[in-house]
Amino acid sequence: MAKGIVIGGGLAGLSTSVYLAKKGIKVTLLEASPKMGGRTYSFNQNDTMIDNGQHILMGCYDYTFDFLNEINAIDTIEFQNNLKVVFVESGGKFSELNAEKFFYPLNLFFGIMKYSSLRFRDRLLIIKLMLKLPLIDLKSLRNKTVEEWLIEEGQSKNTINNLWSILAIGTLNSELNVASAEIFCRILKTIFFTGNKSTKIVLPKVGLSQVFCDNAKECLANKNGEIKCSEKVTGIKIANNIVKKIETNVENYSEFDFVVSCIPAHSLEKIFENFEDNFEYEYSPIVTAHLWLDENPFIERFYGLIDSKIHWLFNNNSHLSLITSSANELVNLDNNKIFQIMCSELENYFPIFYRNLVKDYKVIKEKRATFLPTIEYSKRRLNIYSSIKNLYFAGDWTNNELPATIESAIKSGRVAADKVISDFIIN
Repeated sequence: MAKGIVIGGGLAGLSTSVYLAKKGIKVTLLEASPKMGGRTYSFNQNDTMIDNGQHILMGCYDYTFDFLNEINAIDTIEFQNNLKVVFVESGGKFSELNAEKFFYPLNLFFGIMKYSSLRFRDRLLIIKLMLKLPLIDLKSLRNKTVEEWLIEEGQSKNTINNLWSILAIGTLNSELNVASAEIFCRILKTIFFTGNKSTKIVLPKVGLSQVFCDNAKECLANKNGEIKCSEKVTGIKIANNIVKKIETNVENYSEFDFVVSCIPAHSLEKIFENFEDNFEYEYSPIVTAHLWLDENPFIERFYGLIDSKIHWLFNNNSHLSLITSSANELVNLDNNKIFQIMCSELENYFPIFYRNLVKDYKVIKEKRATFLPTIEYSKRRLNIYSSIKNLYFAGDWTNNELPATIESAIKSGRVAADKVISDFIIN
């Protein structure tokens, strides 16, 4: 039986380990922190389970759903019947992007044509670009930002502000004048042109740790896998182009056939001996504010806010979760200042909300939430690989053609596991 070490217990590490164990490979998963899930986790606060940041899944997340099926956790998420998003403008004007009528793909075009946040002419501009999407060569966008591409395609200021920027910032965690048009266009093609299921928004019914980690740990235990938390890798020794030893703060490991590193790119140089490759990239923050209210006046499960410092509001009944992506303006402020800004925005967008409804709050800052998907990063990403024979990389930052999302992390783990299986089992 082949034996392997997986470094990092985030979603990439869990995905790698589960799929390797499924093939009968003995896996030891090493995680430096006491918890699993990496940047995707939940914890108890005010007698409620909250996530470090609310995550939207899309119906096109095939690798994610395959993983959840594999660990028997698919019932922890909930699919929309069809795409429906309630958007809110300053002053409390509501508009829906609603694709519940008619059949796919007419439901999408009908939903756009009824999207009242835009003028009729702007809706036609969106339809025009959507019809063109399947014909666009992604390589032609490699040297363009999202902003440059949308302007080149004749999109108006209103279409960019009231739709495209909401989609781009939410999926890429980046401003339009920085993010790669190639990555964004690939996302749009996947969401809107791979079937009606792909357009649906999917939300967790329980905390993220319960969705992705609890069953995964049980699955590994049942397949003779081993998870060691609070065990930090401090060094990796390489000789003759092969990883020979893994050193941790607890013990050393030398009895293994391969190693899969699933830690973030910025951590690699800290543990690799004489590591010459530079995988250091720019990162983009996300700020989440959880608010507990005396009374909850919100009706919808979630809202998208147009031209606001808050991008998404999630109504979790027991509390609200407010998300700001690409949160450079907020991340260095103190928590009370962020709370005051969030309350001001809510009062401006929702007349039903009053600041004195809030009985408690918690602000969570993820300063390195995702890599910044710039044009330069997209090019460098094509050359990410390991030249060491028994070493593999996984993580949302690796070359998997997706932005840094849950789907990206889980896909990278599956790809790494398949490569290991090909090298050590088939051969």
